[in-house]
Amino acid sequence: MKRKQRHGPRQRWFFYQPKQTPTAAGTLSRDDPTTMTPIVSGYFNTEIAKKPIEITDASVNYGQIQWVLIGTWVRYIESQVTSEMIAWCPETDRVMEVLARPVDMIGDRAEIFIYVVENIRRSIDTTQLSTNY
Repeated sequence: MKRKQRHGPRQRWFFYQPKQTPTAAGTLSRDDPTTMTPIVSGYFNTEIAKKPIEITDASVNYGQIQWVLIGTWVRYIESQVTSEMIAWCPETDRVMEVLARPVDMIGDRAEIFIYVVENIRRSIDTTQLSTNY
């Protein structure tokens, strides 16, 4: 029987859906933290992705290092987390951008993997992000 690899300590991550709201100039703004809607939170480990996923979004830099958030499989996380969401860990004050829907690699509903990349496209003031769910 293969023993599961022990991951590092888990930290609480919050996931936000950016709202697209028109600015005074009529363009859409997704940089304002007040337009971030909290969706779900959970406890995850952070690791560098050993097998990065293919990025199809032309606006993402292919040279960026992909990370994986690894946590316990929960149905609401699998169904509510999507690409284009923002993930924030208040403990480390890291902001990541979710690249794809969560994945259950083995299919046993034990662990869930969420591929993320460092947020460099949006400047987000994390002091205004809500942690109330």
